[in-house]
Amino acid sequence: MVDNTSGADVVLSAGGYDMQSASAFTFLGTTNLDFGAGTIAANGGGITFNIVSNTWTTSGIQAGNSVITKTGNGTWVLGGFDAINTAIVTLNQGELDLARGGGNTAVGTGGAGSYGGSHGLVVNSNALAKITSSANQIAHAAGGNSYVR
Repeated sequence: MVDNTSGADVVLSAGGYDMQSASAFTFLGTTNLDFGAGTIAANGGGITFNIVSNTWTTSGIQAGNSVITKTGNGTWVLGGFDAINTAIVTLNQGELDLARGGGNTAVGTGGAGSYGGSHGLVVNSNALAKITSSANQIAHAAGGNSYVR
């Protein structure tokens, strides 16, 4: 569990974050937190990001073909410019802002296929996904160079 209680937005400068042994990560969200350009190595067996409130911003995600489940009423901004991103996301609550500025798409089919046959992103009824950048954001499983902007 992580929180930012500084009273001001904080941007971290770590080169990476290892969440490979975690099944869940919780950001309480007293104030916004940005993981900067550091890549998150997420659990290949699946991980839940619980963003309780405010905004958590991340860059690249390495999760293989496992599903990242986003819960909590807060906002997860998935940005960055790097070539690393294999996130397959089920959005159960809150908001996901797809904000990649370049490099790989924000969400997609992972390294070896797609989730549920054709989806890199599932948005359930209590959630909202927004595309906030003009770069390719969602890889479409129908073709290697097919994207949703």
